[in-house]
Amino acid sequence: LPLLRQNKLKKDERRLRIVSAGCSSGEEVYTLAMLLLESGIFLWDWDVCITGIDIDSRILARARDGVYPPRAFQATPPHLMTRYFTQCAEGARIKDVLRTSTRFVEGNLLELDSIVDEQDVDIIFCRNVLIYFNDETIRRIALSFHRALAPEGHLFLGHSESLSRITNRYLPMRFPGAIIYRKRD
Repeated sequence: LPLLRQNKLKKDERRLRIVSAGCSSGEEVYTLAMLLLESGIFLWDWDVCITGIDIDSRILARARDGVYPPRAFQATPPHLMTRYFTQCAEGARIKDVLRTSTRFVEGNLLELDSIVDEQDVDIIFCRNVLIYFNDETIRRIALSFHRALAPEGHLFLGHSESLSRITNRYLPMRFPGAIIYRKRD
């Protein structure tokens, strides 16, 4: 995040776009919003938007509600619970501070172009979604992501997912316990 911020400021740009592709009920979207707020480096004069995309309208309604049962918070530190959630009968509800930088959109990952502007997205998270598709569909989704990502944008996949046999449009960057894909132009 600090390097991303630094690169954007060099271009006099204060805009950050993140997509959670296959966001389901929104936990990842709100977690990303919390991480950005906790980092303290994209505040005040930054235009930040984290977009959750899923094809299931019912699950997106749950994401928009932002209410999660107690079992969803087993690993959430108490200070984050206090800062970002309000207790309710069903468990805990997301506070508005997280809603201001998040949105949820119904859509197909094969048609990402109709959801986001071309080369507008800095980071795409698509974790544990591609495992459900065949290679040709993954190739089409990877191309859709490539069109949506800004130059040198990043793609995060799940641990069991890889683009190595699918496309060479991304440069794999190895980190302890993870591979992150950077867009090649």
